[in-house]
Amino acid sequence: MFHSCFFMQWVLSAVFAAGTAAAQAGVVAYWDFEEGSAGTAVVSAGDSVSGLAAVPAAGDVQYVAGNDSAAAIESGILKAEDPNGILNGLTELNITFDINLAADVTGGTQVCVRNGYSDISFNVYLQAGNAILARLTDVDGNDQTVRAYGSDLSAAVGWQTVSVVWTGSELSISVDGVFQLLNYQEITSVSVPLGRLVDSDADFGIGGMIRTDGTTSQKLNGSLDNIVISNTGAVPVLSTHAGTVASWDFEEGVTGSSIVEALDSASGLTAVPATGSPVYVTGSGGGVAAGAGILKVPDSAKRLIGFSKFEIMFDVDLNQDVTDGTQAFLRNGYSTVPLNIYLQSDNTILVWLTDINGNEQITRAYHSDLSAAAGWQTVSVVWDGRALAISVDGVAQQLNSTPKTFAVVLLDELADPDADFGIGGMIRANGTTSQQLDGSLDNIIIKTPDLVGTLSFFGLDG
Repeated sequence: MFHSCFFMQWVLSAVFAAGTAAAQAGVVAYWDFEEGSAGTAVVSAGDSVSGLAAVPAAGDVQYVAGNDSAAAIESGILKAEDPNGILNGLTELNITFDINLAADVTGGTQVCVRNGYSDISFNVYLQAGNAILARLTDVDGNDQTVRAYGSDLSAAVGWQTVSVVWTGSELSISVDGVFQLLNYQEITSVSVPLGRLVDSDADFGIGGMIRTDGTTSQKLNGSLDNIVISNTGAVPVLSTHAGTVASWDFEEGVTGSSIVEALDSASGLTAVPATGSPVYVTGSGGGVAAGAGILKVPDSAKRLIGFSKFEIMFDVDLNQDVTDGTQAFLRNGYSTVPLNIYLQSDNTILVWLTDINGNEQITRAYHSDLSAAAGWQTVSVVWDGRALAISVDGVAQQLNSTPKTFAVVLLDELADPDADFGIGGMIRANGTTSQQLDGSLDNIIIKTPDLVGTLSFFGLDG
């Protein structure tokens, strides 16, 4: 069955496909510029959430073909009056937009979005080398600027998606779903412990800065589309938009019958019983799922190895909460374990990765939101080669006993396993099994951007 949650995996905030957004909890403003058509002048661009109208402040602002083949804007600066303070007083912030640079930035400052002139609640702008900078100021006058030097933005690429997320304590910047290294360090998150953001003293600017007297400067040399501002600072879970290497939906079976072989619809990998008596059960959307045993997947074609990035999603229905021991959702390998997603006491979700150099790292979501009482839930694990995130039903889990919802996991290509891929348990090298999941699994999807060369947020066209 089609995975109903697949295109809805923003964490704590909204999901916005590039050009196909829908308002979700926490979103305060969204401009998609769909009211216009390419080649015409912008008169008033409506925000579909709060009704903030963006009108030309300087230059001849034109609609152009957008990232989603519909309309975007270029060539000038828009301003949005905000008499009700919709964009003021935020204590968390998530700004996402699509951008198409006309030329790489070699000097000066170019504003993407800015709220305020002297009192700047937030400002996302570009400087030389396509550096992305995010500046925040709180009501006490404290301000902080975070810089993604040498970002992945490039005029040669065309449309790209930028996201700036501030949780109230941590700030991250991503391009096409890939976390950027910040402040000349090997880190993808910076501590930004500010209070409530200051009320701006000037109109909100799109594509440039608006002064208090209405004049403008710092115009962006490029186009913008799908500008989304949320007051929920959830760190985005990264994802691929293509590159599925395996997908088991178990729809070949009938509830109550034994599983003989479950065929992966992407690569033809067959999952067969390894132990127990796996049966088909009622799945997460009323279809069919797998329960009551461990499946193994022989992978002679080596489709499930050598990942340097991945997204893995599955639905799970626990029979009971985990109080001790280890239960495997998905595991590849026995002694050499490139990938293992498993459960321990208090429904803690763990992800264990090992690379070709023998380096390994385990990320833990202690006391996760998984619960046997909840019934079917969706788990997602995404690793972009530098950072790893775990979510349950679209909500990012705090990791490693910290408030952070992603962990830095800097590993090389994952190692080759020494045993079959296991679904619902561990397969040893001699074919015996253990760590059986006490529950059912459905809609297992494994994707790697290595097939397409890019990462993006869930649902975004890269």
